[in-house]
Amino acid sequence: MNKHSTDPETVNLAGYEFYSRSMDKLMEDHILPKIKARAKNFIVTANPEIVMYANKHDDFRSIITRADFIVPDGIGIVLASKWLNKPVTERIAGYDLFIRLLQEANTYKKKVYFLGAEEKNVRKVVSKVNNEYENIIITGFKSGYDLPTDAHMVKEINALKPDIVFVALGYPLQEKWIDRNLNEFQQGLFVGLGGSFDVYSGNLKRAPKIFQKLYLEWLFRLVQEPSRWKRMISIPQFMAMIISKKSKRVT
Repeated sequence: MNKHSTDPETVNLAGYEFYSRSMDKLMEDHILPKIKARAKNFIVTANPEIVMYANKHDDFRSIITRADFIVPDGIGIVLASKWLNKPVTERIAGYDLFIRLLQEANTYKKKVYFLGAEEKNVRKVVSKVNNEYENIIITGFKSGYDLPTDAHMVKEINALKPDIVFVALGYPLQEKWIDRNLNEFQQGLFVGLGGSFDVYSGNLKRAPKIFQKLYLEWLFRLVQEPSRWKRMISIPQFMAMIISKKSKRVT
């Protein structure tokens, strides 16, 4: 289900149709019905970094626009929507979406598969989910390093029939992997989650609430991973692009 500018549930930001309603609405109206119907679904969690990358890579831009939903992950997206008078209801962070999907999978006793992160971290994720969500059925997991061929992974996942496949390979690899193989899968919700496994496993800490409220989550992440500084430049670049677009529209 590709989204278009006439869809009342999306807003167009920088040429991408972002889901504009709440996490609850997304779950109740779209995600849960598709999971229960065993339909395929592809969700992209997009922040300014992903948008700026997509703008420079047409193949990746096409992948993003083919997704069933693009959700606003990143306060820059939320601020841009307000600046353009197209406010989204709330930020839907990839990590928050991950936790919510785990909760729903536990409630409805669904099957899940974990793909991504280092071996030790994905094992920690599996162990923690086992301890915290007794009704979730973990069908399998695979580290994001030294992945088998696509054909092997498709065969394995199809045989296990998970309802949700969490893919934490980091962008753009996770979105490319999902898009490249989606037609070969029989069912399942596929969602790219970036570093969510590392946070959930305890390998990385998520920013405290005060940082989130002050829109400084990016700074907390940068302190933990200084090597990300080049990627962080995309945030002011994105805002400058939004401001420029609005200025041209006004004039």
